[in-house]
Amino acid sequence: MRRPASKAHQLQANAIAAAIEEGLNRVRAVTPEQVADQIGQASIVFNLIIIGASVIAPMTMPRMVSAVRSGRRQMLLMASLMECIAC
Repeated sequence: MRRPASKAHQLQANAIAAAIEEGLNRVRAVTPEQVADQIGQASIVFNLIIIGASVIAPMTMPRMVSAVRSGRRQMLLMASLMECIAC
């Protein structure tokens, strides 16, 4: 796990980001703290998607298996669509 940056490093990173934004047109600089926050938020969303899929998969899997065994393409298509919609 990464150590938190010291207050001096945070201030320096903020100053550098501000200088970059002031010196360059149409450029947005992001501090390391902001990047860590964005990655954390993206990780939460990704984990929720994975957990949701793992909860839904056991419910739709029996339908898909029975569709494959019976050779019913329409049933397989419907089970696949239901799984995609649920995710």
